[in-house]
Amino acid sequence: MYIGCPIFIIMRLGFLFFLICVTSLLRSQTTFIEGQLVNEEKVPLEKVLVQHLKTNTTVTSNQEGLFFIEIPTSGTEIELQLSLLGYQTILLPVNIKGQRLNLGEWVLIKERQEVEEPLNLVDFDEISSSGLDEGAVVGGGLLQSRRTVFLEAVSFQFSSAFFSQRGMHRRHQTVYVNGLKMEEFDRGVAPWSHWSGLNDITNRSQLVDYGLASRGNNFGGVLGSVELFIRPSNFSKRTKISQAFSNRTYQSRSMITFHSSLGKDWRISGLGSFRNGETGFQEGTPYYALGGLLSLEKIWKGKTSTWITLWYTPVERGRTAPITQEVFDLKGNRYNPYWGVDQGERRNARMHRAKFPYLLLNQAVHFSDKVELLLSGGYSLGEQADSRLLYTGVRPIADTFVGGGKNPDPVYYQNLPSYFLRDRASPNIEGAYYAQKKLEESGQIQWGQLRNANASIQDGFARYMLYDDMKQVEMFNARAQLFFDPKPNAFWKTTFHYRESLATYFAQPTDFLGATQWYDIDPYAESQNTQQNDLNNPSSIVRSNEKFQYFYEMAIKGVEANSFWSKQWRGFRLFLGTQVQFREYQRKGRFQNGAFPENSFGLGERVSFRAWTSKGGMEVSLSPRHQILLYGGVFQRPPSLRSVYPNPRENNQILPGLVAEETKAIEVAYRWQGKQSDMTLKGYWNQQKNGNEVSLYFADGVGGDEAFFIQEVLQGKESLHKGLELGFKHTFVDVLDLKIAAAFGKHQYTNSPNLLLYTEPSVTAEEAGFAQGFKSFGKSNLKGYHLSNGPQQAYSVGLQYNDPDYWRINLTGNYFSHTYLQPNPLRRTESFLLGPLGLPLSNVDQEQYKRLLQQEQFPAFFVLNATAGKSWKIKQNFMGFFASFQNLLNATYKTGGFEQGRNANFNNALEDHQRDTPIFSPKYWWSRGPTFFISTYFSF
Repeated sequence: MYIGCPIFIIMRLGFLFFLICVTSLLRSQTTFIEGQLVNEEKVPLEKVLVQHLKTNTTVTSNQEGLFFIEIPTSGTEIELQLSLLGYQTILLPVNIKGQRLNLGEWVLIKERQEVEEPLNLVDFDEISSSGLDEGAVVGGGLLQSRRTVFLEAVSFQFSSAFFSQRGMHRRHQTVYVNGLKMEEFDRGVAPWSHWSGLNDITNRSQLVDYGLASRGNNFGGVLGSVELFIRPSNFSKRTKISQAFSNRTYQSRSMITFHSSLGKDWRISGLGSFRNGETGFQEGTPYYALGGLLSLEKIWKGKTSTWITLWYTPVERGRTAPITQEVFDLKGNRYNPYWGVDQGERRNARMHRAKFPYLLLNQAVHFSDKVELLLSGGYSLGEQADSRLLYTGVRPIADTFVGGGKNPDPVYYQNLPSYFLRDRASPNIEGAYYAQKKLEESGQIQWGQLRNANASIQDGFARYMLYDDMKQVEMFNARAQLFFDPKPNAFWKTTFHYRESLATYFAQPTDFLGATQWYDIDPYAESQNTQQNDLNNPSSIVRSNEKFQYFYEMAIKGVEANSFWSKQWRGFRLFLGTQVQFREYQRKGRFQNGAFPENSFGLGERVSFRAWTSKGGMEVSLSPRHQILLYGGVFQRPPSLRSVYPNPRENNQILPGLVAEETKAIEVAYRWQGKQSDMTLKGYWNQQKNGNEVSLYFADGVGGDEAFFIQEVLQGKESLHKGLELGFKHTFVDVLDLKIAAAFGKHQYTNSPNLLLYTEPSVTAEEAGFAQGFKSFGKSNLKGYHLSNGPQQAYSVGLQYNDPDYWRINLTGNYFSHTYLQPNPLRRTESFLLGPLGLPLSNVDQEQYKRLLQQEQFPAFFVLNATAGKSWKIKQNFMGFFASFQNLLNATYKTGGFEQGRNANFNNALEDHQRDTPIFSPKYWWSRGPTFFISTYFSF
C-alpha cells in the first residue's frame, strides 16, 4: 500500500511514452540501432549515454549494457557518441544498412581518474564478520556488480536491516570462483569469510546474473548467480595502496594490490591485506585477519590461456549474542555478554577462526570464434574452529562422578533480575536489585572466578574449560564448460561439475584455565554406559588438543550437469535451460557413543539424492524504450548436510522421508527508459516445498512436565514468497540524480509441517513418549505465520550529486516495516496443551491461548545514510578517498529474533508471559548505532 500510488503514476507515464514511440514510427522513416556496451572486464555498463549528435536523439543503456535507439535517416552514414562518467568518450561512425542494425559489443575504457567507492554491492568483510557464514542470522544482502537502482539499494541501504531478497535464503544464489562452485555442503551456502580481505580484486571481478534470467557463464539458482572471475589479463596494469578505518567490525585495514606483466605472454596479479581491531561496534569483538592472493597467467595463441590462482585469508574474530529486551534495557545495543577480562586482557569466549587456503587451476581453450572450452580445477585443505566455555567438569569419587560448575553466562536466566521476581506473591526484591547492579556495573564473564574454582580442586581436573568445535575439510573441485555461439545472436553452453569432500568434526580442549585435564563423560546421562562419549575408551582423561565429546567424518560427493540455450531475434529473446544434480552423503563414526552404541561407530548408511531443474524465459522489446520480461522455472536442490542428520555428533541416524527441496518461481518485469528517467518494475511469485530445518535447544515441559535437550526437526516446510520490486532513477541535470527503490513483499508459511524431536534415550524420555530417543509431535500449526527473514517491506529515496571534478555525495533515507519474530514450532503442536503425565489440559482460555501464540511484529523504523568521495590526478598517478556513514540519526531497532523454546507447554508459558518481565522472553538481534567506513588510496 506504500508504493501503489507512485507505481500507477509511473506506469501511466510509461504507457504515454509507449504511445508516443508508436506514433513516431508510423509518421517517419527510421532506423533502429542496437548494441551492448561493456567495460574492459566484459561487465555490462548501465547508464551509458548514447547520442545521435545531428538530431540530439539520446538513450541510455540498461542494466545488461543493451541500448536501442531510433534515428530518422536520410543518408547512409551517421555518428553516435557513447559517454559515461569515469569512462573515455567514444565517437562511433555507423553505416546504415536497412531499417534495423545490430552493432554487437563495444568496450568502453575507464578514465584513470575516478572516485573510489566499493564496487561490489556487499562488503565481504562485513558479511564474514556478521555471523552469516554460520547461520547466526537469516538473510543478508546479495552480491551484485550490475548496479540496478533496486539492487544497489538492497546491498548498500537495506543490508543494515538484514533485508532478505524476496524473503529467500542465500543458498538460492549460487557463487562461483573461476568457474568452481563454492557452496559448502553443511548448509548449502558460500563461505564468504574464505575470501574476505581480497576486496580490490574480488570487487572488480564479479560477473552477475540476477533472478531467473541467465546471460553469463553459470546456470544459477532462484536468485541467480555470482562469479568471481579472477584472471590477470582482465585487469589493467596498476599498483594500488589503500588504508581504511572503521568502527563496524574491524578498526583498520591496510591493502596493496598490483597487476603487471612478466614478458610478452605472462600476466601476474597479487594482493596483500591486513585487518585488525580490538573491538567492533559491539563490545569485546576482536578482529584479526590476513589476506593474500597470487594469480599467474600464460597467454598462448589467440585467446587460449592457462592461469593458476592461490589465496589464503586466515581470520579470527569474536562473536556477539542475541539478548532479551530486559538485558537490552539495562545494557544497550553495544553490549556483548561473551567477553570478560582474563589476567588483565579482554577475552571473548566465543571466537571464530578459519584457515582455508585455495588453489585453482584454469585452462581456457579458444577453438574458434564460435567454440570455447573452459576447464577448472580446485583444491582446498583447511579448518575452522568455534570456541565455547564448558562448565560440566567432574572428577571420580568412589563409584560416581562429582563436580560441575555454575553456568558462567552473565545473562543466564538465573543471573537476571526477572529470575528473582518470578514469584509474584513473594518476589525477592533484594536479589533482583543486586542482580541488576551486577549486570549494569559489569555483566561480563568472570574469568578470574573460573580459574579460582579450578584451582580449588587440587587434583588437576577442571570444572571450567575452553574448548573448540572443530571442522577440518579437504575438498576437490573440477568443472568443464563448453560454449558454442553458432550465430551472432545465439549461444549454447553445457557444463559438467564434480565435487568431492571429506569433512572431519570433533571437539578439543584449548585452555583448562589453570587445571590440566578433563574427564570425557556426559554427566547428565542416567547410567554409567550412557555417560560414555566413547565406549571404546571409557572414562577417558583428555588433555589439551586431544579429541573428546564427539568425533566423526562425513564423505560427500556431488555431480552436476546443465545445459543452456539462448536466441535473440529482432526485439525478442528466448532462453531455455535444464540441470540435473546428484548428491551422496555417508557418515563414519570414530567414537562409539554410550547412548547409541549400535548406531554411532563405523560407517553409516549411504544416502543419495537426485534433483532436477528447468527454467526458461522471454524478453520482448515493444520499442527501444519499453521491454517486457517473463521468466519461470522449477528448481530442485538436494538437502544440505544439516537437513539430513538430526544428531550427527552422536549417531548415524538419517531423517526419514527425505526428498529434494523444490521451488517454483515466476518473475515478470517491465522496463521503461526515457531520456532522463528509467524505471524497472518486477513482480515475483516463489513457492517452496520439502524444506527441512534442524534446531537444538533445552525444552521444559516436553510432552507433559519433563525437560530435555532436544534436536528439533521441522520437516516438509512450505512457504510462499510474492511481491513487487521497484527501481526508479531520474536525472534532473547532468550531475544530480534521484533514486527510488521499493520492495513490497509477503512471505509466509503455507502449511503446517511435521515436527520431530530427538533426544538421548533414557527411562525418563521413554516415559515422556520417546522411543529410542525419537518422538513425532505431529503437525506444527505454522500456516499463515510470516517468515522471519528481515523486513518484508523496504523503501529508499536518495539524492546523489556527481561533480565533473571527480567528487560526489549521496544522502539516502530508508524506511523498513513488517519484520517478524521467529515462532517456536513446538509451541504450535498439540503437545503444548498437555499437562503432567501427558494428559490434556482442561479449561484452557482460548483468548489467552491465541494471544500467547500471536506472532510478534517489530516496529517500523527509519535509517539515514550518506556517502562521499573525491579523487585527484597527480601526473599519471591518482589518489582519493571514500567515506560511508550509516544510521546517522542513531535509530534503534530489532533486526531479527526468535522465541525461546524453554517453556514447551501452555501452563508454563502462560505463567511466564503474565510476569511483568518474563524469564524466557524472546531473544533479539539489535541494530548498530552510527557507524562509519573511511578509505584512502594511492594508485600508480
